Order: sequence, then structure tokens, then C-alpha cells
Amino acid sequence: MNRNLTRRPTTALSAGLVVLTAISVTLAGCSQSADDTPDTTKSQDVETSPGAEAPTPFDLLPDDIKESKTINLGTHADSPPCEYMDDGNIAGIGYDMWEGVAAELGVTIEPTSIEFAGLIPGVESGRFDVAEQCIADTLEREEVITFVDWVYNQSVVVTTADNPKNISTDPLSLCGLTVAVQTGTNYLSYVTDKFNPTCVAAGQPELVIQQLDSQSQALINMQSKRVDFAMTNAAAGAYLAEGSDVELELFPNELLPRNIMGFAFQKDSARSQQLVDAWVAALQEMHKDGTYQEILAKWGMSDYLLEPGVNLVGAAASASPSPSATP
Repeated sequence: MNRNLTRRPTTALSAGLVVLTAISVTLAGCSQSADDTPDTTKSQDVETSPGAEAPTPFDLLPDDIKESKTINLGTHADSPPCEYMDDGNIAGIGYDMWEGVAAELGVTIEPTSIEFAGLIPGVESGRFDVAEQCIADTLEREEVITFVDWVYNQSVVVTTADNPKNISTDPLSLCGLTVAVQTGTNYLSYVTDKFNPTCVAAGQPELVIQQLDSQSQALINMQSKRVDFAMTNAAAGAYLAEGSDVELELFPNELLPRNIMGFAFQKDSARSQQLVDAWVAALQEMHKDGTYQEILAKWGMSDYLLEPGVNLVGAAASASPSPSATP
């Protein structure tokens, strides 16, 4: 069911006041590299018996949701363009996507906005049926939750256009500088596990980390030069630059991976598995009728398209040959 979507202006990542140098962007935030996942990004079709009528996405839902027609969703509505508050209402690409799923399922989604760090625990405890806030699928997270992946992400370094610290695509250009990162995201591990060891190995000082509760606050601190730079995803950086009074510059970096992002569901639960199956089926329908593609286009993210699948990062890792099997 194709729905009319009001389009917003988009910002090209390679022109205007945003500069992206030699970047191959294929989405939007917060992670396990997805560079080697070509065959696992296929949608996972729901199997039906020969001659049997295929179940609708609604048919696949748990009985209690069929009865209540309500799904409780956790988010952190302070990270545009994923989710953010607009005149008191939640907006963003994640919002549009879950509303599209709700329309396919014939249910209402009731979102609750909390701090990002509480989303995965909220899903684990059953407080939320599902969580969404550009959550990156990683092997570590797949140990505690199940992902329904739906879009790509490319992380970038963001600084002001005057670039007083001469930041570049070279990881060593960041050594000794102060970076703002959002608590609970993978950007902290990027700094501690990738950038700092690289700096130390080159005889350079480690990065100084400033942790903040929201991605928007991290970016505000970067704009006001309380920190030297921030790390975010390319789509968020472009969105920020579009509405910013301060000109910004975005740099790709070889230590920042391309990621896969997904909706997060409770793991090892029969009820949750039913919801996962229904969610995948709804996303498949959105792919077929063009609603999914229209939502990405509305937010300037058409290049980040990904067919829906479950735990694609883990599937890719399982499909990769082990070192012992490599000639």
C-alpha cells in the first residue's frame, strides 16, 4: 500500500557546505562492519506450504498484539534524522519506517522516548516489544537481542568548516584531539579500540573523549568548539549541516566502518519471534509496493537501501570462511 509522503529538502554528501572526500556511502548511526555482506542482505521470505494461501503480516503477529492491535516501541528521539522531536511530535526516518510497518500490520505503535543506553535493556526486560534509534547490528548485540535489519550506515568525522585542527581523512590527524561521543553507542569503542591504539602505535597521544547523553548534544558541542570534532553517520551529518548556521565538514575515515542498522527485538522468545516474522513480512510488503524506497528518498538516503533480514551481521560472519579453511 503506497502512501503519500511529504518530501523534505535533502543535502548531497559530496557538495555544498558538506565535504565528503572519496567516500563510498551505501546509510544513517550508531558497530560491526557490513562491507562483506553482499549475499546476506536478501529478505527472508516467510515459508508457506504448496497450495496454501500465504499468511498476511497481521496473521503472523502474537495473539496478544492481534487482540490489542498495539505495539510498544522504545526510541531516543534526539538524533536526527533517525528520530527527533518536531513541534512536540516524533519525526525522522525511523518514525516513518515504523509507521509504514504499523500500516502493513494494521496496528498502532506507541513510542516511548528514553536515553539511548536504556533501549537494549528495555527490549531485554520486555518493557518494549521493539526498539529503534539507528541501532547498529553487531555480533555482541546479537548475543542479547534479535535484529530486523533494514538500512545501511556510514560513520564519518564531523568538524567545523574552518577546521582549525587540520583534521583530514588520515586517522593520525585526530590524535590528541577531543572528540564528543554519545554514551551507549559504538563510537566510544571506535575511539578506544581503533583510533587510540593506532595513535599510540604511531607515537602520538590518544584522543580525549567527552561522553554525552545524546548525539545532538555531541554535535552541538562540536559546533560550539567545546570539542574538536564529533563522530556521527553521514546522513545525520548532512541533515545537521542543512539546518546549521555553522558550516561543517565531513570526513570519511578508514577506521570508521560501514554498518547495518536494525529494529531490536527480544531474543529467544517465541512471542518475539512471531513479532519478528510479522515485522519482516511487513517490510517485505513495503519493498514490493515502493513505500520503503519512498521513505528513504524523502530523507535523502536512497543510496542506503537494504532488503530486510534477521541478524545480517551474524549471518555474514557465519557465511565467511574460517581462517583454517582459507587456502
